[in-house]
Amino acid sequence: MEYQPPIAFEVSRGSTALSLAYYSKQFELNCHLFVPENLPAEKKQQLEILGAHVHALKVEGIYDVHDEFLKKHPQCFFFNQLFDETKARHYKKLGQSFSEKPRSAFDIVIGAVGTGHSLKGVAAAHTTAVLCSAEPKPTEPCAGVRNIQNERYGEKDPCVVKNFQRRIVVDVKNFFPDSVVNTDHGQLKICESFRLVLGAILTLPASDAPRAVLAVGAQNYFSVAK
Repeated sequence: MEYQPPIAFEVSRGSTALSLAYYSKQFELNCHLFVPENLPAEKKQQLEILGAHVHALKVEGIYDVHDEFLKKHPQCFFFNQLFDETKARHYKKLGQSFSEKPRSAFDIVIGAVGTGHSLKGVAAAHTTAVLCSAEPKPTEPCAGVRNIQNERYGEKDPCVVKNFQRRIVVDVKNFFPDSVVNTDHGQLKICESFRLVLGAILTLPASDAPRAVLAVGAQNYFSVAK
């Protein structure tokens, strides 16, 4: 009987999909990813280069296909990131680490939303801060994140508008214009979703200007400043 590698699969449009594809290749797993049909072509190609089987589907029905796949392959390894809300606890420690910085009291915690777990987890360490989501317009998709009012993973999707005290919807033309910023630690290369977050911060009313803001992002990395 021909050997069939174990299967890893998940619904994701962002960093989880990329991580799962990468590590599935390292551990010789057969990776199946269920992604929204509006996932940018370059992102889909990146996943396929890593060896993942990419199923691009309508968001509202994506878990129906996912569940049917699971019935046919009961020995799959799946992360269940959207519905396992306990995953937010892993990010609380990250949020607590900022309390050790010189400026530890934040007035606003803001970030882009996929499942919402990372943003809510970080915010759990700053309970007096306003929890704010940065979201793209429904007609202008942004890789890895979503407009939580218009892009729903079915009726049981636990990430809802009421989870956030404030929502900022940003036109793509108002995303932060640069993909590289200079920081005290060197150059920081930022992805499109974090450009969305920074663009949302720039739209905060003048009354919020002096307030301390903690911006949560992903897929950003430092390089040596030249």
